[in-house]
Order: sequence, then structure tokens, then C-alpha cells
Amino acid sequence: MGWQLSKDADEFLRASGDFLEAKRVEHNFALTFSSMVREDGTRRFAEPPQFCWLPEDGRIVAAAVVVPPVSVTLFGPTADAARSLAKELIGTRPSVTHVVGEQDAVGAFVAEWGLDATGQRGQLLYRLGELRPARPAEGFSRPAEEQDFALLAGWAVDGFGDSAEEDLRRRMDYRGVWVWEVAGEPVSMATLSRSSAGLVRIGVVYTPPEHRGHGYAAAITEQVARAALAAGNDEVLLFTDEDNPTSNALYQRLGFELVSRNLWAEIGAAS
Repeated sequence: MGWQLSKDADEFLRASGDFLEAKRVEHNFALTFSSMVREDGTRRFAEPPQFCWLPEDGRIVAAAVVVPPVSVTLFGPTADAARSLAKELIGTRPSVTHVVGEQDAVGAFVAEWGLDATGQRGQLLYRLGELRPARPAEGFSRPAEEQDFALLAGWAVDGFGDSAEEDLRRRMDYRGVWVWEVAGEPVSMATLSRSSAGLVRIGVVYTPPEHRGHGYAAAITEQVARAALAAGNDEVLLFTDEDNPTSNALYQRLGFELVSRNLWAEIGAAS
């Protein structure tokens, strides 16, 4: 049959749900993103996301999620399957800035699509083992409130880019944004994805430069992890940049364990 493409998150989950949930930790982005689109719709996207799955002998063997103008994320395709997906997408040419997946699949996809990889780095996936307390820090955590919005939107630009305000608003609607407060002032923030299949992902963790060095990032990460567990999730996940030893060490101290490494390839103009 070849790759199947759809802009319908429900159709994607019906077709590939068993495949995704069989490795729900490794496939967490596909599960949480498609669940978000199913709940919130696609109105915030300039181009609708595309969902892709590959049937073979009556079962799904690979999947992908295209989120214009940001990313193509590959889940399990061989290099040959990644090349065939690139051929399927050539006609639509969604505008994306990077491709994520296993190294051979990413290399094959980028080469077939005629794009130049202008930068590459390792993306590490961690899952929470036994949560360990952060070193004590002054202050306390709480869900973000309306009066925090303008401040946090400014902080979140690094994490969400141009869609910072919209992403924050959406996450605040389901209590997916938390702050660490000291003396009546937010000093750090962390976000959570929607829950899907019993898992949730910690997203943007940010402390502005003037508040760094006091343990606030570790404290807010611990507290949002506890909030995710208290909400009934049994897997708490997060992604990090392999080249950021500070954040990797912080998460490991809190009890996060390395699951896998993917290649994150920034892409430029067609070659």
C-alpha cells in the first residue's frame, strides 16, 4: 500500500494507535501531539499538520508526524521507508526547519527530499525512574495564572518561537504551565504536554538569567513531575539537547533515565 497520509488526527490514531502504544515512550511525541490536535483542532497552524503511517502485511511498521513550519518527526522507518516517505511528501512540500529520527532514517529522508542538512545534534529522550527531590530552593510552585501571562509569554519565545503566546494560552487551559514563585514573583517556569496513553512530557523549562544559580529550574521540574504523577500518569518524559551537559546532569539528578538518542537535523534550502 505504501505510506498513508492524512490531516485527520483521529484517523491517524485509529490506524496506528497499536503501533504507537507498543513503544509509547519512544513514540510519545506522536501520541501527545495527535491527541492535542484532536482536542484543540488545527486553527493555530498556518499549514495543517500531516500524519503518516506505513502498513505492511496487515500491520503498521512506521509512522511520521509533519508539523509545518517546524518539523518532520520519524518513528521507526528504515532508511528505504524514510526515502519513500520523502517521495510522498515532495508534492506537498510542507515548510519545515528540521527532521528528527534515527540517524539512518533522517539521512535518507533529507537526501531524498533534496535538502541540505545545515546543522545536526543529538536529541536525548529521558523517562522518569524514581523521582528524587531537588535541593531545597526558596519559594514554591503553582499553576500559572492569568496575571502571569505577559511575563511568561516573553520567557517562552525561546521554547515556542513565534507561537509562544498561543502555545502558552493553550497549555494554561489544561493546567500545563507552572511557575516557581519567590516573594510574589515568578522566577522560573515549566510546561507539560497533554496526557496521552498514560504519559506526559515536560516541555519548556526556563529560568531568566537574573534568577539562575538558585536551584529554581530543578525545583520547578521536580514539582511538575510530581503534578504529572499525581494526575495519574505512569510515564513522565522529556527531551534534551545532547550538547547541554548542565540540563542533562540536572535531570539525571532528579531521577530521569536515558531511553534513546535521535538525530535532530536542521535543514536549509534545496540542494
